[in-house]
Amino acid sequence: MSTTPRFLLRVFLYQIEPEIWRRFSIPATATFKQLHNAVQQTMGWQDKHWHEFRHGKGKRLLDVIGPDHEEIEKGENFQEENKVTLQDFVGRRHFPLRFLYRYDFKDEWVHEIVIEDRTEDGEDDLPVLLEGERACPPEDCGGAFGYMAALKGDLMWLDDDYDPVPPGTDGNLVVRPGWPSMFHAYWNNTEMYNSRFRKGWYLTGDRARVDDDGYFWFVGRADDVINTAGHLVGPFEVESALIEHEAVAEAGVIGKPDPIAMEVVKAFVSIKDGYEATTQLRNEIMRFARKKLSAAVAPREIEFVDSLPKTRSGKIMRRLLKARELGLPEGDTSTLEEE
Repeated sequence: MSTTPRFLLRVFLYQIEPEIWRRFSIPATATFKQLHNAVQQTMGWQDKHWHEFRHGKGKRLLDVIGPDHEEIEKGENFQEENKVTLQDFVGRRHFPLRFLYRYDFKDEWVHEIVIEDRTEDGEDDLPVLLEGERACPPEDCGGAFGYMAALKGDLMWLDDDYDPVPPGTDGNLVVRPGWPSMFHAYWNNTEMYNSRFRKGWYLTGDRARVDDDGYFWFVGRADDVINTAGHLVGPFEVESALIEHEAVAEAGVIGKPDPIAMEVVKAFVSIKDGYEATTQLRNEIMRFARKKLSAAVAPREIEFVDSLPKTRSGKIMRRLLKARELGLPEGDTSTLEEE
């Protein structure tokens, strides 16, 4: 096989110690979209969040965002990533050439990519992983700060008395105060601010569990947790199971008051094109959920809906689902996505 011109790249994560990095080669004719795919694959990400590439100081020399990111403000030098090649970008610049790759604008995983040189390691159009060290952190763990806090013991999960709980048990996610950019007050509400601290920890308001390998798993917001017959159920866990069913497009889960069980789990489900909202499909999804979860955690009720209320950033507004179910005031809807 004939070789094609290629670049040697090194990628590493900012603010992580010890360093997590990869080195791979990629065709010079690869687009930034193909580079995005290569970074996702070699680093071990799941490609479920927004991303962008940036280069330059002050005025951006390159601002490449995926074409599905229409809501992001585009820089004056914006270019679609599937139309710009690495060869175009490098031009006559000298090696090494550095630029940034941002993944997940909420957790903010920032990578530095260094085009080190030209190389002939590899053939055809595929990237070739050459070397690297350490696995990437789990996604949605709070970015570099959250991950490093967990490694240093500055992130913990505690019971309702704010004492440690064993692995595998749900608890309150807490952070040791003193992190960079820590806020110091709620406006005109000192009592509320002070209520967020217990036994030297800041209460995030999230519920989580930690497995035997030390990974934190998000359960849900503490005020979203459903108490059904003494079982504490995180809506996120149920929603994640439901969307694994082939017919389910989206799912939102709430706790519905019940005189016997305190609350029952109710799911609002939108289905994919090609499926009909029938009683048979509802029962099939309920059986599927019981197998994935358990009878105590799986939904007792499923209601099919055309769409779910979401914020403009795509987050399902369970608060609105519950308010509409119970006939309560909807409250502030300023962040609601236009339906």
